[in-house]
Amino acid sequence: MAKQITVHVRLDAKSFRRYCAFDTFRRQRRWYAPVLIAMLLITVSLSGLLGVVPLSESASGVLMGLGIAVPLVVFGLYFIQIEAQVASQGLKSAPAVYSLALGTEGVKVTNDQKKEPAVELDWAQLWGAFRRPDAIYLYVNPQRAFILPDGQASASPDELWRFLQKRLGPEKCVARR
Repeated sequence: MAKQITVHVRLDAKSFRRYCAFDTFRRQRRWYAPVLIAMLLITVSLSGLLGVVPLSESASGVLMGLGIAVPLVVFGLYFIQIEAQVASQGLKSAPAVYSLALGTEGVKVTNDQKKEPAVELDWAQLWGAFRRPDAIYLYVNPQRAFILPDGQASASPDELWRFLQKRLGPEKCVARR
């Protein structure tokens, strides 16, 4: 097994969108609240229309409309925000964003967009890693992750994943297909 793996990350819009969808909807499960609110509003609306709950038809219609609108607005605004980030970061041209040197002691992170000193992180400082079919997400903490798209490391994706499992421990590494 390699003693050091280097990843020079060129981040494209598709990889960023996939990460955002994974982090928001799969890892954080932030789709629950809008869907539950919508289901509640629609259930009350239908109960009113069926005469189970004393509601006028117009009140039931308003609740039905809100039940349909809430998830559309929440998810629509979310995707608009993601597209704004893609545009502001210039991800359509897949710029070089950062490089990671993963060694036995930790991870050395270099910002490829700004002249800044490299940041060194011990393996114990890292929160965890998730393996997806097209990338590995290496989390510094629950709010921040490095996106490591497949094919950009000095090792194969499987070698990189085994390296991370060995350094972080299996309890911090989750393979989700």
